[in-house]
Formats: sequence, C-alpha cells, structure tokens
Amino acid sequence: MKKFFLIQLLLPLFIFCEAQDGDFYLTHYSPTGSRVDNVNFDIVQDHRGIICIANRAGILTFDGKNWDFSKTPSAIFSLAISKDNVIYAGGRNGFGQLNRDANFDLSYVSLSDPLPEAKDIFTILIQGNSLYAINETHIFVYNIENGNSTKISPRYSGKLINLLSFEGNVYVTTTNSGMQRIEGTKLMNPTNQAIKNLEPNFICTGPGGKNHLISTVEHKLYLYSQNKLKPIKISNDQGYLAESGIQEGIWFSDSLAAISTLKGGIVFIDPVKGEIKEIINYQTGLPDDEIFALSIDQNFGIWAAHAVGLTRISPAFPFKNFNRYPGLNGKMLSARNHKGKLYVGTSLGVYFLDEVRNYNETVHYVEVPEAPNKEVEVATEEPDSKSRGIFSFLKRDRDRKDNDIKSSKKSEKSSSPVFQAQIKRELQSIKYKFQKIEGIESKTFQFTSVGNRLFCGGLDGLFEITNGEAVPISKLPIRYFYISKNHGKIFTSTYTDELKVFDYSSEGLPELEVFGDYKDYVQHIFEDHQNRIWFCSTNDLYWIKLRGDQITEMDEYHIENPYFYETYGAASGDSILFINESGIYTARESDKSLVKIKSTSNVDRYLAGADGKVWIHTDQKWSTLAQEKTSHKLNLLSLFKNINYITADNSEDYWVITDNNDLYKLTDPNQSAIPNGYELYLKDIRTNSDVLPPSPKLVFDQQNSNLIFEFVQPEYSGVLDIQYSYKLDGLNTQWSEWSSNYNEINFPYLPEGEYTLRVKSRNTLGRINQAAPVTFKVIPPYWKRAWFYALEFLALALLLFISVKLKKLDNKYRLVSKLLAVLTLIIIIEFIQTVAENEFGSQSSPVLDFIMQVLIALIILPFEGVLRKYIFKGNNVKVSDVIKIRNKQVNPKTK
Repeated sequence: MKKFFLIQLLLPLFIFCEAQDGDFYLTHYSPTGSRVDNVNFDIVQDHRGIICIANRAGILTFDGKNWDFSKTPSAIFSLAISKDNVIYAGGRNGFGQLNRDANFDLSYVSLSDPLPEAKDIFTILIQGNSLYAINETHIFVYNIENGNSTKISPRYSGKLINLLSFEGNVYVTTTNSGMQRIEGTKLMNPTNQAIKNLEPNFICTGPGGKNHLISTVEHKLYLYSQNKLKPIKISNDQGYLAESGIQEGIWFSDSLAAISTLKGGIVFIDPVKGEIKEIINYQTGLPDDEIFALSIDQNFGIWAAHAVGLTRISPAFPFKNFNRYPGLNGKMLSARNHKGKLYVGTSLGVYFLDEVRNYNETVHYVEVPEAPNKEVEVATEEPDSKSRGIFSFLKRDRDRKDNDIKSSKKSEKSSSPVFQAQIKRELQSIKYKFQKIEGIESKTFQFTSVGNRLFCGGLDGLFEITNGEAVPISKLPIRYFYISKNHGKIFTSTYTDELKVFDYSSEGLPELEVFGDYKDYVQHIFEDHQNRIWFCSTNDLYWIKLRGDQITEMDEYHIENPYFYETYGAASGDSILFINESGIYTARESDKSLVKIKSTSNVDRYLAGADGKVWIHTDQKWSTLAQEKTSHKLNLLSLFKNINYITADNSEDYWVITDNNDLYKLTDPNQSAIPNGYELYLKDIRTNSDVLPPSPKLVFDQQNSNLIFEFVQPEYSGVLDIQYSYKLDGLNTQWSEWSSNYNEINFPYLPEGEYTLRVKSRNTLGRINQAAPVTFKVIPPYWKRAWFYALEFLALALLLFISVKLKKLDNKYRLVSKLLAVLTLIIIIEFIQTVAENEFGSQSSPVLDFIMQVLIALIILPFEGVLRKYIFKGNNVKVSDVIKIRNKQVNPKTK
C-alpha cells in the first residue's frame, strides 16, 4: 500500500518528458436535490446530447444546466440508447425502458416481467435490434422490434462476468470457459483465434473501427490490430496502472485513450506508442480517485463518476491548467512566461516552474587489468584455461586439484582480480515543480520582460529576476510600474504615493530625480506614440516628455471621479483613451478636456494587464482598450469571463488567472477543438395545469394562455456560456436581447391569434444556432367564438318570435309577453355591447374601457329605440314587421 501511495504521488510528475504541457481542463458537476446521491453506476448520452446517469435511486438526466430525475422501482446499474433514442436500463428488478407518461415525464416501464429470473441485471448493451442483458446466471435477449424475449442459461460455463461487443458479435466472459460468443440461444467459442484465450475486462474500439484496446482481468493491456494481438508495454508506467486496478477504457483519438481505475483516477495513454500521456487524479484536480463509471460525449469530453459527483475532462481543449504542479502557494496575482520558464506571482511571493530530472543509477563492477607478473607465468596453465568449454563443469574436481598444486608452488607471487565500481545514470523521467524565489515574501502584482531581462513588482518592492534570484531595485511597495523601452527607464507608482524612475539601461539601475517630492495616487502608467508618459491618478490625467532625466513638457487633464474609480489609459493611434466605471473617454487636446465616447454599462470587467495594455470584457468578449487586430487566440480569451490577470508571452500565447485561482495557458490557434454545440430544440410546453410535448399543431385556449416554452441546448464544457434570444411573430417584430435565462420563455397572456415563436442561441465564441420555429394558435373562450354568437342569435330570435306570438293570444298573456319583450330587449342590447367591446375594447386601462362603453351605448341608443317601438307594438304585430323596419322608415306613406 505504501508503494502504491508513493507511485500515485510521484508518477503524475514524471510523465511529461518533452515540455511543461499543463493539465487537461476539468468541469465538475453534482446533482441537485435531496432525492439522489452520488452513487452512480453508468453514464450514456442520447442522440440529442442529454447525459443519462444510472443511479441507485433511479435515472438522472442532465443538459448542462438542469437536472431531471426519473424514479425507478430499484437501483439501476447499466444504461443503453437505441437507434430510436430510447433509453433502456438494467437494474436490481430487471430491465426496462423509459417512456413519456401523460404528463410528458420520463417513467420506467419494465420489459422483464415475463422473466422471473431477470433480477440483478448488471450489464446491458444493444446490438442491432436486440437488447442483451446479463446477471450472474442468465443471458436475456430482448427483440426491440417485436418485444419477444429469450433466455440463455449456460450450464458449464460458470458465473457470467461481463458482456462485450467485438467485431459485430456479442460475447460474455465466464468463470469457467473464459470468453464465449452468443450465437442464437447457445454459447460458442470465439472464431477469432487471437482472442480465444483472453479474459477481457473491457474491449474498446479505436477511431476508424479497425484497432481495439483490450484489458484483461489480470490488468494487462493488448493492442488488437490487423487480426493480431500485441501486448502493450507502457514505457513510463512504473506499475501505476496495475497497482491502481484497471476498470474501463475508451479509445477516442489516434493517440489517446482513457482508462479508469479503482484507486488511481483516470490514466490517459497512447496505445500505439505505449506511453502514459496524462494522469487525472486527486493531485491534478479530480475530487476522488475511485472511478465508478466512465463515458464519452459527442464532443470528446470524458465523463467520470465518483463519490463527489461527476467530472468532465476536456483533453482536446486548446488551453491547459498550470497551477496544479506542486510547490505553488498563495493566491495567484500575476504570471509571465519568460525565456521558456514560467514565473508566477502570488500573495506569498514569486515562484518559477522548474525542471527536475529523475535518474536511475545502476552500479557496475568492472575488472581492472593488472600488469603481467613474470614469476607466475606458467606455460602449463595456458592449455588448461583454453580447454574450458561448455562441458567443463564435468571435470571441475580435477581442475581444482591441479590448480591447488600449482598455486601452492607460486602462491607468494600470484594476485587476486581487482574490480572497480562504475555508476551508470539513465534518465527515467522529467518532472516539474514550482520553486520559490527567495527574498520576495508578499504580494507580487506584475511582471514585465525587456529582452532577456525580467522585472516584477509588488508589496516587497521592485526586483529584477536573474538566474532564479531576486535582485532588489527598490524596497518601496509598488502599486504599478511601466518600462519604457524608448526611454530606457522604469516608471513606478508606490503605495506611499511617490513616483520613482529608474534607469534600467545603466548598471545598478540608479534612481533618477525626475519628480522630486511630488506625490500622487497613480493607478496606471502608459506611453503613447509621441513617447509621452501618461499617468492616471484618481483626480487627474497628465503626461510628461523627458530629455534625459529632465521633464521638458507636460500637460494635465482633470477628471471627475467622486467614487474613486480605478482609471486606466491606452494609446490608440493618435487618440488617447481612458476607462473607468463611469465611461470610456478620449482626451481632446484643443481645450484640454475629456470627452465621453461610450458608456460602460455593458462592461462587466476591465483590467490593467502587463505591458501597459488595458483589457475590457463586454458582450461576452475580451478586447483591449486600444483596438488590436483579432486572432483565434484572442477569441479564445472570451471563454473566460472571470479573469483577474492577462498577459501574453513572446509566442503570443495568452496566460490568464481566474477568480477560482486557476492559471491557464491558451496555446492552440485552431478553434476546431472547441465544440460547435448541440442542437437547440424545444423540450416541452407548460401551461397552468399541463406539460405538453412539441407538436406541429398546437392550440391553446385564451383562458389558459399562460405559456412557458422551455428550450434546451446541452453545453457541458463550462466555458461556452449559452445565451438565448427570441421573437414571437404575431405579437412583435423585434428580437429580444440576449440572456442566459431565455431558455425558458414565459408568456403570461396572449390574445387570440396565430403565432410563430422563433428562438436562437449564441455561445461565447459567437456561434449561433436556431431552433425549428414553433407555430401555435390561441383561440378565444367559447363565449367569444362564432358558433356561440350564432347560438346567441338563434336564442334571441326565438325569444323575439315567442314574444310576438304571445301578443296575438288572449290578454291574459299580455304581462308575460311584455316581460319577455323586456328580457329580449336587454339581452339584445347586451349582446351588441359585448360584441362591440370584444372588437374595439382595450385591456390596458379601465378608464378607456369606460369611455368605450359610453360611446357604444350612444351608438346603439337609436337602434334600441326602434327595437322597443316594434317589440311593444299592438297585437297585430308580425315577425315580418321587424324585418321591414327599414322600409317603413323610408316610406312612411304606406301606413
């Protein structure tokens, strides 16, 4: 155990033999809620990119933002996805599938009820249209198309151990018969002689499907290629894989495969070259070294389940982590790659990443020849020594006797052979660790390189780093410093508000008396194209021109800064720009004023970087205050929004320090390693009472028009920061602003009409995906629909007909006729007013509604009088009289 612990601690430091490459980028997840824990047995991804996890409480699904949980009758041990994107599961109570129920939630449906032996299913896989499931004693084959099940009970093979797919066939490994091929309802020996005697722990297929990586139960690795099996000998293994306990494997690129272990994290190897490329364990950022399950997603991210949750590893990302090497202490504040060596300034001083070579020393003893002694040269001894051959041991007694006689005669003149120890050193590995530079014990805010020279500044003062040593220039605590190559000087602002200038081109870096006793709280210093040195203080911005150590010109600009904002500046061509939280300004030299040219309301963060650059984060992108030409590497900076420090080395590689105290190097200008993202699609629609699936013909009642459309675009890298925008045709013509919360779009109320909802997403790199348009219709309540209006009209006509008929009857029905006539009149007037309000009414203000009602009443008042006149007409009234109203009014002589 002690041996394994030592290997586990040291081996991750030994595997980088070419350069300090850094560690893979890690993203950690843990399910929310109290219903589940982190005991997960399997991980798969469906065709739309949703991660599905087999948990002992059920099945978890995760889209990178939201967790969903589906309760199952028992613990789930294994998952598989069919070509129709159906999730199949095997567990304690058998095997089944997940279907959508009436509420559009995923629910478990058992498929193994007709098979009472189908319990404790620990592995399932899908091959073609068949689902294979095993427990220790039986194999179950379920036909996905027709639902038929077959049970296979091996008699002499012993317990079933594993279920594997290899070259289009399905195999099981057993305790007695080893590897067996499933053929119908029988188990057969493998037809491939190369794997006949293997007991595989896993078989994973390489890119292209031609090569296979195989691990056996003895923790040995093999490469299967061109029908030949070749053992893989890891040159820099040092026993780590065998001691860790190999579990699962995934071969996902030509030169990289991931192997999970029982107690050593995840090991990335090159199966072809036989080398360990990376170890991700507790020392390199993995929360736990015991790996429960291993999987890969569509963007080549490696997923590992452990006791703390889930970790996604991104081997292909063009940035690597550098703060996990041992020896680094404190909160990181600055960094610099100088002449191929990394320097980091922290709250506890300055460290550099040093190379430590590990040699294996072997002692060899070499016989030293002596000068020949004439007194012991006996001619009879020569044929004896030459006669020794392969069978010389048969006459060893005689030789010993003869030698004794001869040696007794010359013993005083013979000598014993002399051996000399020689030590042979062989380079085993190269490790990297941070070494502390003595003499700097507190915060170091800044590094700057000038040619082959490196300077740093912080609370302990200003230093030059030479050969791993800190040479002090000034012991005053430094707030900021700037090195002017044109002037050959270092301009510094101290915590005592002094401005100090040093001549770094002269030996000893003498201090120059430029500012005398002048003091100011200077936050930033930079140089423009006229070689003017600008100083940004809390209240003033000013520049100076120097000749030697004398100020020849100067000017000053006043700035209103009541809230003590940090103010930084930069030269952009002939313009001088400044930024603080109140805005971005330019210096107008004609009247010595600052002109605000842009608001900083959408600026999330701005930083004073190395070499006088000022960095701004706005609209999901990083840029400099003085605009520079864009590049792929500059665009990669946008993947990090929580950056505290940015610097670039001579190779134009960016180094960033984040709020989480992580140090990353952005190296690869090719962004193809960054995933394009998954499909954006509509997940479901929620109303006040229902959850509805997406459908081509969606109709909603206006009374139930509180609609929530939830869209999903899986994103697991943790850096792409998906945002959404939407437009509802039929309600508005403008797209909404971008927001990460618009994956759920809520419409509390929609008037009747036909609508088309359009949604698009945008990631940090500016890539846009658009979902399929969602067309739906909102219909009014039943009392506002045409059929109800027609029914109302028929009812009124019937009442009017009955009222007229009653008038022709005896006088005893006169009262009933009048009451019915009044009721009919009221209903007609209300009907007209309701229709008018529905067409012309406003729901924005009750005052407007009241005015509208008054206008409608005035409009229908004459019509009301006419109706009253003919409804209360004498007994000789006829129904046809109502229809002839217009004629009687136009031609009154007909009376």
